[in-house]
Amino acid sequence: GLIFLAGFPVGRAQVTEPEFLLTWRAESYVPPYFTGKVLPAVSSPVTASFELIENGQLVELSQDAIYWYLNGKFLNGGPGRQTVTFQSAKVGGAVQNLRVQVNNYKDQARTLIKTVEIPTAAAEAVIEALFPNNKFSAANIRIYGWPYFFNVKELAALNFSWEVNGQQPTNLDSPGVFDINVTGAPIGASQLNINLRIQNLNNRSEIA
Repeated sequence: GLIFLAGFPVGRAQVTEPEFLLTWRAESYVPPYFTGKVLPAVSSPVTASFELIENGQLVELSQDAIYWYLNGKFLNGGPGRQTVTFQSAKVGGAVQNLRVQVNNYKDQARTLIKTVEIPTAAAEAVIEALFPNNKFSAANIRIYGWPYFFNVKELAALNFSWEVNGQQPTNLDSPGVFDINVTGAPIGASQLNINLRIQNLNNRSEIA
């Protein structure tokens, strides 16, 4: 019988391109229960960092020249500079471009670049009314107010102003909790117009 020998080309092992794992976190205020991505508030601190993965392994970068750029302008850099902190945009809705660059990677005259877009959120005041279709029949109701994406570290730095049908209450025990008593209201369907205004005490122009 005939025997056929299959030939396989011999070549170099395939080397994958290094992969950036770039993450960022913003120091803006959101409610404790919030589990989504915390977006930067206007002019809030943002910290970004990255790792490089090559062939499934973390790359040691302590001696590599790493440079950061924000909207095309040099931000910071130096050997092993894998973390950087900067200020978010001064206008809600703006997007900043953050670029990290590794020069002369592994002394091979290679430049590795990664760019991400970081949005800036406008401050928001959210009213939470736990009633189906915002309808209720009890004499006492409780409304919650939640601030999102303010440039503060704690709730005490925010001022809450409530208004019901054009009237401002004076007996508030907790700024984010509003108890309303409608005893004596006309029998039948009636409507409450509730407004909430939240202001940063450290920056009066930050209002929602």
